[in-house]
Amino acid sequence: MDISIFETLASAGLVRRAQKALDKSSPHISGASPIQFTFEGQQGVLDLHNPNNSQCDCAANGICKHIIAASIFAWQQVPTSAATVEENKVPQIDTNTLLASAGKVKIRQLYRQVQRRWQADIVQQGAQVCITIKEHTLHFTNVTTINDIICNEDSQVYALLGVYLWLERQGEMLQWPDWLQQEQQQQKTLLNQTQTQLKLACYAELIMLAGVPLAQLRSESLLTIELLQIPMEKAGFNIAPLKRLCGTLARYLSGEHLRDKRTVLLELAHVLVMLERQEQTQTQDVEHICPPQQLLCLGGYPWRRSSGAHGLTLVLQDEYGRFITLAESRTTTEQTLNYSQIWQANQLLEGAPSGCSWFGQTQRISNAQLNGWQRLRQLKKTYVEPSEQPLKPQAISDITEIDWQSDYICFAPSYVHQHTFDEATQCMLLSYQDTQRNTLFFSLPYTKLTHHAINNMTLFKQQLPQLIVARIERDSTQWYLRPIAVKLDRWINLYFDDLTDNKTTNIFSNWLAKQSPQTQLSSPRQDKVQQFLLKVLDELAQSHSMPQQSHSEMAQKLGLRTLSHFLSNSGPEHRLKAAYCAEQLLQLSSLKPVKFNELQN
Repeated sequence: MDISIFETLASAGLVRRAQKALDKSSPHISGASPIQFTFEGQQGVLDLHNPNNSQCDCAANGICKHIIAASIFAWQQVPTSAATVEENKVPQIDTNTLLASAGKVKIRQLYRQVQRRWQADIVQQGAQVCITIKEHTLHFTNVTTINDIICNEDSQVYALLGVYLWLERQGEMLQWPDWLQQEQQQQKTLLNQTQTQLKLACYAELIMLAGVPLAQLRSESLLTIELLQIPMEKAGFNIAPLKRLCGTLARYLSGEHLRDKRTVLLELAHVLVMLERQEQTQTQDVEHICPPQQLLCLGGYPWRRSSGAHGLTLVLQDEYGRFITLAESRTTTEQTLNYSQIWQANQLLEGAPSGCSWFGQTQRISNAQLNGWQRLRQLKKTYVEPSEQPLKPQAISDITEIDWQSDYICFAPSYVHQHTFDEATQCMLLSYQDTQRNTLFFSLPYTKLTHHAINNMTLFKQQLPQLIVARIERDSTQWYLRPIAVKLDRWINLYFDDLTDNKTTNIFSNWLAKQSPQTQLSSPRQDKVQQFLLKVLDELAQSHSMPQQSHSEMAQKLGLRTLSHFLSNSGPEHRLKAAYCAEQLLQLSSLKPVKFNELQN
């Protein structure tokens, strides 16, 4: 047996105290099964296979110094135990007896656990296995019952999971009991019935909302579809589009921000698509539905809308590589935020450090909840604390792997390509290449909010960042990558860290002095297809009747047959499908900030 078992069951400090006591005197041991001991005036019984079963008559609860010292001494005195470990190179696991001893409750718990992905540190020495799962450590050799798995009380929930993960590594599969398979089949039948009922209910509410002019909607109209969120999430639906729809409608009805009918229309369309792709959402990956457990801060940036809404957003990455945000914002300019103060000092979640202190560090998060935009909700029960297992940034080094539907990107460049400030467009331009010499372009237009960031970016010159974190933005014709933070020899937030020197500031200030304060930037030109798609979206958003028949004919002439089919049919569902189709075509026709290496095979 390994002495680290006692560090798991008690503490490293108690083990050191036991070893010091052994240096002064030796326990008296008698008997074989059970082994009895006397040490420092205390008496007890040892179980060398599972120290949790050992007992001592001292006042301490659980594993005490006397049990640890006597066990260590007994292991040293009994050579057969070491010989047994050496003989059995592989632990012997009786899975049938193990599951029978665990009981139905723990078997159901294990079944739910194995539906998720787990990271475990598994170390095997002879027949002894040590497994660490989320800071919980388990030990076992030969396992017949669940009591043969050595762990403390807090780690018992992971006992069966540890054995399961070890068997999986050995290429062995656990045979689930027949009663569990029957239960799962019954639950699957009930789940399918529930999903069908919820889908019909949500579809009916969606068609009702799509068929009523937005001016006639009231907050009471949203009650039913808001109540559907919880049961649909429990039934396995990907309800992110539904959350976004409810949030968008609530803001529209309250008068917050600009009342954008096109946005409402597209959110309605996305919910319809979610319902019609139900068979895909049932099998979605676990990382899309599980709340985050750990969060690495990759930076933060200030923002301001034309409506007056403004705020500061932290960009976080969880253990699955998902980008999650946390923001402090205001809907108007009546209470103007101090961005620098929020970044330097404000605590946005209970127990969380400020954005500046969190930047580049990992925090554990409990009871996290996300809204439809992958933003953390600021709830009282959500708590953040430092993590003992820091996350490494999950970055993309090949631009062909970029998910353009995401809001952020973490890119690991291989080569520097270009670094310049375009005075004509008042935009800082950076470009880097991946391992295949494909080029990715980053840009940051000059505004009062980006002034400091551009000052910092002028110092990069030919330095190659290890990582660059950026927002992914899109207008009707083009995609953009807006830098937020970089990692050179250390993490640097472009908006709040100060890298400028006097020379750079003077150059930048001289350029600003020459510019007209009201310079208008020209918008990218739109081709015929993009102009048509934007016109279709505008007409679909402004009217609850389908656009004129000529639009269907034009779509047919342009080769957009699916869009033409939806435009030629009446009804709210075809209106939503036409809007979704037009939006997807616009995305496909938008230019991406990428240039592929023409010499690459």
